Amino acid sequence: MRYINVILILLIIYLGHTLVHGPNGLRRYQQVTAELRQAKEYTKSLEERNMMMKIDIESLKKTEGSGTVENLARSNLGMIKSGEVFYRVIFPNRQEVSEHK
Repeated sequence: MRYINVILILLIIYLGHTLVHGPNGLRRYQQVTAELRQAKEYTKSLEERNMMMKIDIESLKKTEGSGTVENLARSNLGMIKSGEVFYRVIFPNRQEVSEHK
């Protein structure tokens, strides 16, 4: 009877260890759950980006593209119309200003 108790206790310890540290144990479950959460967040950000791109495409289609294309070219590509003068203002960093004093 005593040997059976010892064997049962060892079996319970082994099963508990396997449950927590085994290849499909609780640690692996937590790891996979965290990875899944990150993947869902990334997917959500991509879906939002795709929605914004669809809105931009629809805007280009509706307005025949004239004003919208010009605004995109100005903001994204830095393009200017002929006859316009481009001024670029560069502000010094606060560290550079304090070094020169």
